[in-house]
Amino acid sequence: MHWLSDAIFWSAVALFATVAVFWIAAAYRIVRELLGAPTLAEGLRAEIPEAELPPVTIIVPAHNEESCLGDLLESLLHQRYPQLRVRVALDRCTDGTEEIVRRAAAKDKRLEAITIDDCPPGLGRQGERGPCRCDQGRLPGHPE
Repeated sequence: MHWLSDAIFWSAVALFATVAVFWIAAAYRIVRELLGAPTLAEGLRAEIPEAELPPVTIIVPAHNEESCLGDLLESLLHQRYPQLRVRVALDRCTDGTEEIVRRAAAKDKRLEAITIDDCPPGLGRQGERGPCRCDQGRLPGHPE
């Protein structure tokens, strides 16, 4: 019979918890309506004026990325964010990467190509082929 009293006790606890949750939810709805606060769904649907949106710039480092850069640029430029800019840093490319970027930039004014001819002082060794790298193996602020 001991198990029966335990079952009754836990059933009562579950019933109490359910009733408590119901009343808390009801009180929350009443307070929210009285204060006139928007629901989460209403807040997500709210339109933010374009002038209030901060500009976002995506910087894409590219060194001989002919095989995949076209798909990446297409994906980035399909974003609907109105203040978006995409800048591609062309790091001494020897394949068709630069032409891909120039063609895409001619179609979309949000895209800009930046050509890097030499590494800045302190990054890598001057005249070295390949992307610029810090002597420690990373470029500060570079999302590798």
